[in-house]
Amino acid sequence: MGGPGRARAKAAAPLDGDTPVQFFKGVGPVRARMLERLGIQTARDLLHQYPVDYRTPAVEKRIAELQAGDRAVVRGQVLDVQTRKSRHGRAFVVAVLGDDGARLVLTWFNSPWIAERLRVGRELIATGEVGHFSGRLQIVNAQIETREEEREEENAETRSGPLPRYPLTAGLKQAPMRALVRRALEALGGQEPEPLDAERRAGLGLMGRPQALRTIHAPESMEEVETARVRLAFDEAFALQLAVGIRRTRLLRRPARVRLREHTGISSAYVQSLGFELTSAQRKVLSAVARDLRAEYAMHRLVQGDVGSGKTVVGVVAMLFAVEAEGQAAFMAPTEVLARQHAHRQVPLLDAVGVKAELLTGSTSAGERRRILAGVADGSVQILFGTHALIQEAVQFRNLALAIVDEQHRFGVMQRATLGSGGAHLLVMSATPIPRSLALTVYGDLDLSIIDEIPPGRQPVQTEVVDMGRVKSVYPELIERAARGEQSFLVYPLVEESEALDLESAEEAFERLQKGPLAGIRVAILHGRMKADEKERVALAFGRGEIDALVATTVIEVGIDIPEASFMVIHHAERFGLGQLHQLRGRVGRGAHSSRCVLAPSKQASPQAWQRLRALAGTTDGFRVAELDLRERGMGDLHGTRQHGELPFRLLNPLEDALLVEQARELATSILESDPELSDATNGDLADWLAQMGRRNPVWSAAG
Repeated sequence: MGGPGRARAKAAAPLDGDTPVQFFKGVGPVRARMLERLGIQTARDLLHQYPVDYRTPAVEKRIAELQAGDRAVVRGQVLDVQTRKSRHGRAFVVAVLGDDGARLVLTWFNSPWIAERLRVGRELIATGEVGHFSGRLQIVNAQIETREEEREEENAETRSGPLPRYPLTAGLKQAPMRALVRRALEALGGQEPEPLDAERRAGLGLMGRPQALRTIHAPESMEEVETARVRLAFDEAFALQLAVGIRRTRLLRRPARVRLREHTGISSAYVQSLGFELTSAQRKVLSAVARDLRAEYAMHRLVQGDVGSGKTVVGVVAMLFAVEAEGQAAFMAPTEVLARQHAHRQVPLLDAVGVKAELLTGSTSAGERRRILAGVADGSVQILFGTHALIQEAVQFRNLALAIVDEQHRFGVMQRATLGSGGAHLLVMSATPIPRSLALTVYGDLDLSIIDEIPPGRQPVQTEVVDMGRVKSVYPELIERAARGEQSFLVYPLVEESEALDLESAEEAFERLQKGPLAGIRVAILHGRMKADEKERVALAFGRGEIDALVATTVIEVGIDIPEASFMVIHHAERFGLGQLHQLRGRVGRGAHSSRCVLAPSKQASPQAWQRLRALAGTTDGFRVAELDLRERGMGDLHGTRQHGELPFRLLNPLEDALLVEQARELATSILESDPELSDATNGDLADWLAQMGRRNPVWSAAG
């Protein structure tokens, strides 16, 4: 039976790391729901909810000292508090913080509850990134503590040293969050497994793992914080190296379902129909793929290439290799727009060489779906393009020989493993370049190929940074290009008006432009919230040249291939990461026209933002852009939205911590050389630790 009695029995059970956080002292059902919004589900998760920063008197700044771009801790008095509504009726909170005559605006969006903690005259400590808004300094969604909360904390604290500051959510304050972490340390700190013996720790100069966990949550100095971070960062790299090493060993033992035989001429006929020569880089990758397909064991290869380098053609030729071996192939794209574009372009070319190809997405009609699934099951459909719909249980291939995952960073390891299971060869492709050393770290279970040439005839994209106040000056050039039959993109970071930011949205811009500066040409809009058939209609019309200028969001970031597109304006460009800007820029310059990309930062953009945009304008090398992006934004933004398969690093930055990464790789390799599965009794503790890490994030899991 359930009910309160069962809850009391659970609460009375010995506490371990897997105990649901609801039954942890000081939590309960309500607070458990708050913690779950932060990704904290078990007692052990509290230990690994690392501080985002620390508060010490030395790091507090006066408001008058603040500059845009600072990550600041500031103390002041609340001079004004207002709850306002946007034009869409959504509430946001604005407060003014004062300090010796200086003023700082604090704004919170989607957090109306914050107003309950604010009142005029209250002393407040705010932490966050300082920006400009309408000529004033502002912190958006600052973390705050009132003076009363600070006093409570000072009374509760029994030690000196920097105070950790944790991510919070509605209803949760710093003091109780710190108290929960302290209790977790007291109850579980001694249970934390240590994967490294004393000799290895000494050789690497690392402190013990349990000590590092205690220190990062309760340091005596900021120097101690860094020592603890180094140890925990090493563990993140070490776990990943062990996991990918074990997975690679298992993959290399997986017999291939289909092995390539002599070419029948289908792939050669397709290449001849393209009307252009493959680059030497494309041919080199295809040679490696062909070699893999002839092997006894299933291929697992990553192909990286900059925007416009011709990865799709490589993928299609690889699929034709599989068809020539009497197998089937699947091509999974991350968005329906991209999947439909691939099918629209490739299905006629494949039909011309006698290969039956189809498209399957979530919006495929029931009748079409039944027909396609029947063809996949009996083998008459030889190549299937699609989205996540390809990994649904109803899709049963007769003889899947090759699976291709396009824009692999948008899928997780579990998704790619699902499509590549059962002995199918697996080829994953990414137009998001990352430095080779990092690729080997993150994708160590895959062989790596790089397409480092751009097909002949492609024009380099000239990039310029132009203030938003002057962006109207580029519209005449857009109109001139339209008169010559060339097409343009106008990119915006938001679909519609947001109370969060003082930015023009795509919808607002579309209404303004088609009635104003661009009234004489054909303008359309494309964004991710449109219905699938509407997105397809607009994308196909743009591809046919029926639209001169496309107002769009980042839905065009990958895969939109329009040779006549030669001009792009990215509005509020400081709101995008450098890697994302590079991907967007890659949508132009794909034909023979001289192409241009204008980066237009907002009036409130900081000097640092201008500097990074000028750095992007100065290079077209995607790998260089990726390195700049990683150094600026950190690992957490590499793959965008959190997902299974995202880089799991909380504390490790493989670029800044290159030595740690190399040490972790060397140690993992030496261990796995003698014990490839960590099955020896001597490595039992290490295997248990890795399994525990894998439960926190599947990237650290040796399964798959």
